[in-house]
Amino acid sequence: MRRLLAWVLSLILLCAASSAAGEPVLLFIGQDLSAVGGLPGYAEGYIDAFGLPDGVTTYTGLPLLAGLFIPADWGAGAACAQAYVDDAAFEGVDMAIGLHLAGQAGRAAAGLHKTAAERLGRFIAASGRTVYLRIGYEFDGEWNGYDPDEYVGAFRAIVNTLREMGVDNVRTVWQSSGYGGAEHLLKWYPGDEYVDWMGYSYFDGPSALMGRGILALARERGKPVFICEAAPRRDVKREDAGALWSAWYAPFVRHIEANIDVIGAVGYINCDWESQRLWRGQGWGDSRLQANEALAEMWREALAGGLFVAGR
Repeated sequence: MRRLLAWVLSLILLCAASSAAGEPVLLFIGQDLSAVGGLPGYAEGYIDAFGLPDGVTTYTGLPLLAGLFIPADWGAGAACAQAYVDDAAFEGVDMAIGLHLAGQAGRAAAGLHKTAAERLGRFIAASGRTVYLRIGYEFDGEWNGYDPDEYVGAFRAIVNTLREMGVDNVRTVWQSSGYGGAEHLLKWYPGDEYVDWMGYSYFDGPSALMGRGILALARERGKPVFICEAAPRRDVKREDAGALWSAWYAPFVRHIEANIDVIGAVGYINCDWESQRLWRGQGWGDSRLQANEALAEMWREALAGGLFVAGR
């Protein structure tokens, strides 16, 4: 029990720190409807076990904007941003939207997806909440194949369209895969005037090295940081909660504490990866906090102690 309380305390300590903006760290949960929960037909997710977070994570892409207005499933669970807007229970809950650009960055840079960007802008403006738009997320991941010049052009073109429309409830996020130094990442940088937040993914690896390039650039350029995607590559159903906490959750929180001067938001992926066609057999496991009752209880204790904003 002492070890359990110590692990919980390591999370609770986070509430004593403040981000660069002087506010607690925002907690987002994603990344599909089942993972989030709290909706008709999707009532066994994070929200059903722990209550509302500060934001939810979802996805769409150019040019079709699939998953924005009606549900879409690419093999990683159903996504539908409009579902959160339409449900009164989610009023005031922010949204992080990953905008997929793979194979379309060059066309977007040339202005050929301006109409789609305008549709996206109208959705954001009408959503009634702050939307964190992760344009071409994990831009440096080789799996996305983004040419730096095309990516930069696409990012700027989309932002320019939103500005022309007067969309003022959007925050643009420049998200890396979590690896690489600052000099390497700058090849894809759209410029300070186009980037509101910097971000990165945090899965498995040395905690001290995760996001190091983004963190350095954020401090240099005065930008807040969003850990946009975070989850342990483990099956939480099958592992001991204490060992899990020690191996991944406690180092993750220490990473946030060590960089609390710039980190302002965290997105946790609360899904059963192995059950999803896109991820099956790749070793992602099951990161649903509610799937391990001992782990869930540790999380509840941390939330009760003031972890993240947890004030809803």
